Amino acid sequence: MTPIAVQRRIARVVPGLLLLAGCGCGLGDYEQKMLEEQQRVGRIDKENKELADGPLEVPTGQPLDLFLRPPRGVSVQPEASTDRTGFYRYKGDANTGNVYVGWAGKEKDFKDKVGSAFGKGTPGTLTTEPWDREGVALDTVTVEDANRTFHIYLTPGNRLALIYEVPKAGKLSPDALKASLNTLALDADAAKLRSEHNKRRKAAK
Repeated sequence: MTPIAVQRRIARVVPGLLLLAGCGCGLGDYEQKMLEEQQRVGRIDKENKELADGPLEVPTGQPLDLFLRPPRGVSVQPEASTDRTGFYRYKGDANTGNVYVGWAGKEKDFKDKVGSAFGKGTPGTLTTEPWDREGVALDTVTVEDANRTFHIYLTPGNRLALIYEVPKAGKLSPDALKASLNTLALDADAAKLRSEHNKRRKAAK
């Protein structure tokens, strides 16, 4: 989002906030809402600098809808991975690395399949921190290789695996990876976020 687009967005919000102030809302409430809107627009602006313009395109026929904006430099077009069967690769460059996505379908041993494809590593848990909705609780596994690190995230019920392949010689910042992960949404939330994102892109033009 360009600085002009950010200014336009704030300009559209200010009249409504002034109306709230005129209807008896205290100045403190107005200032708080104005601050929250500025922070939200600032976060969107930062995301647009660090992340791809659009979300990953989901291959047809998948059992779980997905919304995720990958780091800038990663393609949003999926291709079937030839070296990791059953996973789709979204190809990146030498700095960002690749993003992989796999869907469990009816598999009961999907977590083991992920481990076989990307290796065993250090387990953990994480909850994403989106701006205006509940986060997604994830099981994590960090796999260290000689030249790269695999950051593996499994959604509740092991229905989907999201893997960031980060080259150790690359320049992908932890903030960019975190920003990407915080855009993650599933099922109905994914469809809603995709619609909102498309509206923002049209408004910014």
